[in-house]
Amino acid sequence: MMRLAWANVVHRASRLLLPGLAVALGVAFVAGTLMVTDTMRAALLDQLTRTSATLDVVVERQPQDVAGSARTVPAALLDEVATVDGVAAAHGQVWGPVKAARPDGRTLAAAPSRTQLIGIADESQLWDVRFVRGQAPAGPTDIAIDRDTASEQRIGIGDRLLLTAGSDARPQPYTVTGLMDVDTRRDDLGDGVVVGTTDAVAVQLLRATAFGRIETVAASGLSQEALRDRLVAQLGDRYAVRTGAAVRAQEARDAARDLDGFSNALLVFAGITTIVAGFVAYNTFSVLLAQRLRETALLRCVGATRRQVRVGALGESALLGFLASVVGLVLGLGAARVLLRVFGSGEGIDVGGAAPLLEPRTVLVAFVLGPVVAMLAAVGPTLRASRIRPVEALRDAAPPPVRSAGRRLRTATVLAALAAVLVVGGVVAARTLAQPGRLPIAVVVVGALALITAVLIFAPLAIPRLGSAAGRILGRILGHPGRLAGENARRNPERTATTAAALCIGLTLVTVVSTIAAAATRSIEEDFAQNFPFAYTLRVDSATPTASTDVMAALQVRPEVGAVVGARGPSSATEVIVNGRAIRMKGVDDTVARAAPTAVAEGSLRGFGPGKVALEAKLARQLRVEVGDRLTARSANGTELTLSVVALLDAMSPLGPFAVSGNDLTRVAPALPVSAVYVTQASGATDAAFRRAVTDVVAGQPAITPVSSAQSIKQWTEAMSTLRSLLLSLLGLSVLIAFFSVANTLSLSIVERTRESGLLRALGLTRRQLSRTLMAEGFFVVTLGAAAGIVLGVGLGWAVAAAMNWSLTAVLSFPAAQIALFAVLALVVGLLATALPAWRAGRSPIILMLARE
Repeated sequence: MMRLAWANVVHRASRLLLPGLAVALGVAFVAGTLMVTDTMRAALLDQLTRTSATLDVVVERQPQDVAGSARTVPAALLDEVATVDGVAAAHGQVWGPVKAARPDGRTLAAAPSRTQLIGIADESQLWDVRFVRGQAPAGPTDIAIDRDTASEQRIGIGDRLLLTAGSDARPQPYTVTGLMDVDTRRDDLGDGVVVGTTDAVAVQLLRATAFGRIETVAASGLSQEALRDRLVAQLGDRYAVRTGAAVRAQEARDAARDLDGFSNALLVFAGITTIVAGFVAYNTFSVLLAQRLRETALLRCVGATRRQVRVGALGESALLGFLASVVGLVLGLGAARVLLRVFGSGEGIDVGGAAPLLEPRTVLVAFVLGPVVAMLAAVGPTLRASRIRPVEALRDAAPPPVRSAGRRLRTATVLAALAAVLVVGGVVAARTLAQPGRLPIAVVVVGALALITAVLIFAPLAIPRLGSAAGRILGRILGHPGRLAGENARRNPERTATTAAALCIGLTLVTVVSTIAAAATRSIEEDFAQNFPFAYTLRVDSATPTASTDVMAALQVRPEVGAVVGARGPSSATEVIVNGRAIRMKGVDDTVARAAPTAVAEGSLRGFGPGKVALEAKLARQLRVEVGDRLTARSANGTELTLSVVALLDAMSPLGPFAVSGNDLTRVAPALPVSAVYVTQASGATDAAFRRAVTDVVAGQPAITPVSSAQSIKQWTEAMSTLRSLLLSLLGLSVLIAFFSVANTLSLSIVERTRESGLLRALGLTRRQLSRTLMAEGFFVVTLGAAAGIVLGVGLGWAVAAAMNWSLTAVLSFPAAQIALFAVLALVVGLLATALPAWRAGRSPIILMLARE
């Protein structure tokens, strides 16, 4: 039987080509994903082991301490740590914005704050960057620069640069001594220009009063654990003290968790592609085994048992799956190279152009997945074929009716009822509970899967009526070919439903993504309108903080401007203790009460001023305070503020997370400059006049970056559009395979009905009419799958959006143009997929068609 299976695969290769390719694409997606993530994980671990490899103990803030800004420790703590017995060397992580320029005055970055200065430790064991060329800064005029900037701007060893820190500082010359790889610090430093000097120079230029953390090296012979215990004894529970091994393990776990999330997301899409490929294989084996019933009956007559028939058919599917795995592994290798170019330099991971890593696990998964998918697809058709008696198989018979119609109807009804309960329950819970979390969304997703399954189970029962309706409609348009197409579609309901199911799943997913993306975009616009009422935000570069004074004064006298609100902080200087937690305050001018009184989630800013505070709703829950409560904030200099909560802010509010009056902030940090200016438009002023007024005022102020609310919304919506495009691209392979299903099933069905088509031709049906009949049948199948997929996708997209607790107008967003495009593409590609087999059937000679078994 295995020799017969091999002969069937070899001599009927053309019929197995498309299902084999579909399974190969599914294997390629899975294998490519595993290769990409393995390569990125290896690069990540290599980076982590090459940086801070000899770090022994780290001192940092307690994880739960600080809300509102970066976690730092006081600069004075470095001396205390350095004096502990057993500390051979200690280094405080320091970084901040500076202005870097060439000797001719050309800046390295478009905005000064896009250049970050870091301090390089004197001891190489404490370096958290890697020098790829030259050497680390050693003298007061030495500087290093990141290798990406050096390559882009053609900066080499020995070149001179000018650094300026602060608005009242003069540019100081430095000489480039080395090029750095700073990939492991990109989360802190951003994606701009990075320069490095010695620790002493960096602290002096940045006037640092705090460090990100303190890193130490133990004296010779002292273990990390022993040094940690000594530091804990010295510092108590004021700070978190961890060994270098624990830090590296945590960094590896954090990075691996992010990478696993990326891998799991890709594997979900790969799984969808594989499921759709399974539908293609299932349809193919259903048709092939139905066509070989006479052959199967003859095998039974000459002594083959049912078990041998099943083994032969499953062996054929296993061989197909094995060959598909070989092709899929090769395609996956190519896909991995493409994916590494797209994703291989993000999230602080740089694979450096490395070839995809092919682990034995990936090979094993590929060679298991292909045969398993193909064999699972063949199980149902094989069991049906083996149960037919030889006498029944030897005579021509009409296709059987839908099997177990009553049980199928009951199952579909139960699943649909369960889906309704889950979807409605999840939506209601999300919109009524105070803190619903992610559980309602998960419940809605499970309900959506149950509903899709119910539709697929019920579909064969609906095909006869839908086919009759399609026959009447197409009959009026095409005449006899249209009526025949409807009859052909309804004569084998299970095959028609399964063929449409692959397309239905693909279009359901792409429609869900588009509907949720449209709802998210509308929600972002509404959130901005409610919580971001300022028409312009002027970002003040921290390298030149005093630039805001003249700008604010000039704006306040312009009639087109409604209100001008200055904001200071948050920073280490504004840190206070509230209910046992370290929080960094933001000082906001009292004019915010007039500029944005209702830009809150709860309460009001109308009474905002000295003695008042507005904080993010999430932070309020952590502090267990509500509107109207009073709280006490104590600073390190002993200042105590008694504050009354007047409003809770949305996470999108620019005022959060902990906004106090500018007068109150001055008591804690009297010299803190303005870091941002919020501007509203005057009533009656036109948009053009207001825009012109703002741009005129900030003209000639390179330290001020104006950002309009329209620009902010555009950035968010563009990000959402990019995410939607990425998801649709990943789902595109599933839709492509679904069209394979339509083309392949129709081709095999035409071959199966060759004698019938020949008889119709002999009775007077023309070649054109036969081709139209077959294309109309394909059109019906594609239309059925597309319509079901789009209706399900829109409904389920609305349900998920509702579970996100977005507004009703956002939830009911309808991406009409995109959905119309999906429908048109489905119909066009579907017709193209059916055109070739229909044309071939119409060109076949009648005598050969009638002679075919």
